[in-house]
Amino acid sequence: MAAEFSSLQNQCDTCKNLISKTKLLKKSSFKFVNDVLYNGERLVLPLSLADEFINYLHLITGHAGSKQILHMLRKFYISNVQERVRAITSSCATCIRIKPSKQLKPSMIQNRHFESVPFEKSFIDLVDYGRPDSTGKRYLLTCCDSLTGYLDGEPISSKSDKLVARSLLKIILRHGMSGVCVSDNGREFGPLCKEIFEKFEIRHVTTTAYRSRSNGKLERLHREIHIHLKNMNANDRNWSLFWPEACYYINNLPKATLDGLSANEALFGRSFHLPYFQADNNDRHKEPFITSLSKYLKELHPSLLAFQMERYQKQLKKDTNNCPILEIGTRVLAWKPNILSGKLGCNWSGPYKVYRRISKDSYIVKCEKTNREYRRHISLLRPLKIRTDCKTQFITESPTIIDSNLTTDDDSDSTPEIIEPKSTNTSTESEDKEEPMESSLKNLFKEDWSNRLRPRL
Repeated sequence: MAAEFSSLQNQCDTCKNLISKTKLLKKSSFKFVNDVLYNGERLVLPLSLADEFINYLHLITGHAGSKQILHMLRKFYISNVQERVRAITSSCATCIRIKPSKQLKPSMIQNRHFESVPFEKSFIDLVDYGRPDSTGKRYLLTCCDSLTGYLDGEPISSKSDKLVARSLLKIILRHGMSGVCVSDNGREFGPLCKEIFEKFEIRHVTTTAYRSRSNGKLERLHREIHIHLKNMNANDRNWSLFWPEACYYINNLPKATLDGLSANEALFGRSFHLPYFQADNNDRHKEPFITSLSKYLKELHPSLLAFQMERYQKQLKKDTNNCPILEIGTRVLAWKPNILSGKLGCNWSGPYKVYRRISKDSYIVKCEKTNREYRRHISLLRPLKIRTDCKTQFITESPTIIDSNLTTDDDSDSTPEIIEPKSTNTSTESEDKEEPMESSLKNLFKEDWSNRLRPRL
């Protein structure tokens, strides 16, 4: 046994160097016992045997972590043991599928588009309160403006396509929505809603599956709605009666994202009505209300746009996320929870193959067995890894020709445009940064907005 182990050490290049150095040096921490090299009391394992032993130890211990395996290997000497253990544990497909790990966080958008007109971009969603209240209302269709954060909504009794489309039409006619409307992939926004969007030339954009934060502006307002309803002692039997008052409070309270303005003031130029007034002795020199309102609105939205862009620039400087770009053909696991399996179910299914890149951080992955496609955000993907010596890299394949006749089982009916990746490096490189926005934003879009206003003098 000792002779076989000694021959394995002599076949390893790393062990050969240690053996030659031990023979030359008089004082060394290495020694020979029956022609087998030891480091003190620790047995020196050749690399060919070390990788196999670490992998075996990882499997028989129930897929133990790297720190636990390092503790169990303290009686053995292995060259670069920490890197080897981490490479083996991080490339284990079972651990990638089951164990929790950090999400791939994308970097912030460099040249983000900001809306300059109210309701140029809107967010819509549906809130379910579990059961009908005393007035028969169970759902709340909410709508939020991207520029001013103005909230509006309609309580409805069911989420049928007909009823949702009727309520959505009321909101569109009430505020003159245009441009882009963002929603989730719910079936309630069906054919009738799509006809309304086409009639008013509104581009309907759906979020990625299981990525509610893509509609985060409205999701945050949902939390405020529930807070105000609880403050008014509302419950699931009478919430629709208190909804107008809760909406009134949300739209008339100042917000940091609007530089201290309320959504009502940012949209209509009127502040929160309070049951008191401040005496003013300069009433004689006041301008007419229509004149002052017209001047105020000419400066309001351009300055609000500039404030939001400057605020985003400050956040952009603090952004340190460096998310990899997945190549076409990369093997990944996708987030696809199985509710029927309960807490012991596996939420990561696959492996899938990256089939398309449809936006900066969204991908289309395909199952090769069923030829079904799924749209997922990069934070909902876990790339499978392969170990090469002490390092790991993503498992990739050469891209195949895209067949347009494939059946899809996507979480939405929309077919977004394909954006080819800028880089083919899958390890650490992020997307090429675009040129930063201009630093001077005071008069940005000012002329465009003033041309939209009609003179009220």
